[in-house]
Amino acid sequence: METSSATYPDVRELLLAYDLRPKKSLGQNFLCRPELCREMSFLFPLDKHSVVLEIGPGLGNLSYELLSRGADLSCIELDRRFEEVLKRELPQEKLRLIFADARAIHFADLLDSNKKAYLFGNLPYYLSTELFNKALVEVPYASGFCFLLQKETALRLTADPGGKAYGPSAVLAAVYGSKKISKTLGPGCFYPQPEVDSVVLSLYPHAQQRLKSSSWSSFERFLKLAFAQRRKTLKNTLKSLPLEQLDAAEQKFLSQRAENLSPEEYLSLFSKLRPEAALYS
Repeated sequence: METSSATYPDVRELLLAYDLRPKKSLGQNFLCRPELCREMSFLFPLDKHSVVLEIGPGLGNLSYELLSRGADLSCIELDRRFEEVLKRELPQEKLRLIFADARAIHFADLLDSNKKAYLFGNLPYYLSTELFNKALVEVPYASGFCFLLQKETALRLTADPGGKAYGPSAVLAAVYGSKKISKTLGPGCFYPQPEVDSVVLSLYPHAQQRLKSSSWSSFERFLKLAFAQRRKTLKNTLKSLPLEQLDAAEQKFLSQRAENLSPEEYLSLFSKLRPEAALYS
């Protein structure tokens, strides 16, 4: 296992050296604690046989630790102002930089299918849910996910059935695997300081996946349909689907609201209704 032999420059030093200022409009709050970046890189067994996709590397402090582990690293960064920093400060041998909106990139295209794949990201608040879902849907075969999120967002993305926070993202995460909030980070861990706490959320896959990779996109659309009108029962929200195909045991789910069904129950409904054809015919 390779480890860091040096310390990456401080975030504030890099901003000063390259005459850069964080953009509030892009939700830029940079993690400025190198030991935390190192801890995040060790949440999974990364090595030269791993491939990592990092969403939003910013100034590259987490990227540095991921490269130090020996993995091949692809980074998607929206803000082209950071190009010089990332090209001059990071070792380039195993690094690929893509300057684009992560929403427009198919994540699987950047990952070598012959290696264990991992995804990391310091996700901006205004895109957290969208990018979280996109990662799970496009790379459901990943060996692990690690996201830095605002605490409130992370609790919603990992909520249990029965509450208002529970929604499509929480179902997707539970179907993928187990969830762990490994650390809570106060505002002082970032520059500039946000007004809320953040957490490190990691996801670990089930030993055996419950849904084929090709079905995740359809499953997400099915969940969004189910949760579209939360005050109504599933009989109403899913009325465009062939509900007559359900057996007696599954028909009982239809009298419930979306927030009351477990991830396993959603998988059972999905497998019977096959919404791919019903929703887009």
